Amino acid sequence: MPGLISDAPVLTLRMTSEDRLAFISPLRDRAVALGFLGGGCITILVTTMLIIPDLLKIRSRMSLWNFLYTSGVPLAGGPLFVYVGLILWRSTCVLFDRASGVVRGAGLKVGAATVREIPLRLVGAIQVCSGTVLSEGRKADHYDAQQINLILTEPEGTRVPLIAHAQSDRILADARQLARFLKVPLVDHS
Repeated sequence: MPGLISDAPVLTLRMTSEDRLAFISPLRDRAVALGFLGGGCITILVTTMLIIPDLLKIRSRMSLWNFLYTSGVPLAGGPLFVYVGLILWRSTCVLFDRASGVVRGAGLKVGAATVREIPLRLVGAIQVCSGTVLSEGRKADHYDAQQINLILTEPEGTRVPLIAHAQSDRILADARQLARFLKVPLVDHS
């Protein structure tokens, strides 16, 4: 089935527990999230160590205002960095959870909409298709690849792109494992 393959991310399939299977992005993609998480934790720790002595010296409203004015940004910055890191971390995987009965991921495309969760009961099949990834710019950026899609029962026949990459052996093995895990048929159009 040649044609345009969407820009689904390149992820690695891993069993995270008996009832969970996840496509997880490589560590290099999660490094930014780790940087935000680590930076936020260090900021909170250092700010707390530097601010506690000043906090104990507050005796009036003016002192409190001066304290918040000078220390508020570092105090707010640490948790903000941790929050951004957690959001980025969650966006680096697609989780199939049989226990809660959902597929979770940031940016799952169902038709024109983007959703964070899809009930597993709506997954009717796993599809593997091949085609050409067309990137904007130079012609040399076009390459043959394969893609794994979820085929939903409602709305009937809707495809949800999961992953796309050029390693055909690996993508077919991942699709088989995912189909077995979800107990749905595998439709191979590669």
